[in-house]
Amino acid sequence: VNIQDMKEFKCHELNRDIWGNEVMQDVIRKNFVFWQQDSESEPGRWFSGFYNASEFPFVVIVHPKSRQIVKHWPHMDIEIPTTELFVRDIQSFLESKDVSIPAAKRRKIAGKQSTAPSEDEAIRQAIQNSLKEIDELEHKSTQLNRKAEIPGRSNIGSQTENRSTNSTPAKSIPEPSPGKNVTTLQLRFPSEFGLRPLRRRFLKDAPIKNVFDVAWQCMRATGVDSLSCENRESMTLRTTFPRRKIQSEKSTIEESKLLNAVVVVELA
Repeated sequence: VNIQDMKEFKCHELNRDIWGNEVMQDVIRKNFVFWQQDSESEPGRWFSGFYNASEFPFVVIVHPKSRQIVKHWPHMDIEIPTTELFVRDIQSFLESKDVSIPAAKRRKIAGKQSTAPSEDEAIRQAIQNSLKEIDELEHKSTQLNRKAEIPGRSNIGSQTENRSTNSTPAKSIPEPSPGKNVTTLQLRFPSEFGLRPLRRRFLKDAPIKNVFDVAWQCMRATGVDSLSCENRESMTLRTTFPRRKIQSEKSTIEESKLLNAVVVVELA
């Protein structure tokens, strides 16, 4: 089961990289009934409410008889596993659990759902929809980055500016064009700033300080007058899988093993 929110970039990434993989499609075709719904659809809202799904994409395996969730992939809203890891995880699950549905039974189930698209059609449709929207989402994300980097956009009052004079203003960091020496990071901000996760390109040999500076600029541009944000030194960065704190701002992004990583911004 895949419940997705089409406003979330990770849902499109999942459709493109996981469900669009031929090996993954073959595993699904042989062992599962694939069911995908939008979180805003009536079936999607019912499933989300019944199984307490709140983060999307919400990917689970449901037992065909007991209807219990027997496998759940958490935190997919933060990071999508590689195709190889996902396939290996499913194969390990199939070897340890006897929940596969015989082909005759799957055909019988599919026959009862005559008004619903087949598994292959559902996957193809999801991939097509995602490929159409993925460029638009990345374009919007790039626009947000550029807005955050334009000097003078901050709405923070003069009092806040005076309190922040102890911190060195971050220079605008230009975003590089895609290339072999470029990686894309996703920055996730504290909830009080109301910022959506931000995808942004950096040079692989750029210092971690550049990531700190961009994150700082994005938060200051919101105009939030937060005491925890009065000094840049209170800000820290950490990775998601595995969880570790970024210690040195002098190390490069590549040296810190942050290529294509999700980076969480935190304030002390």
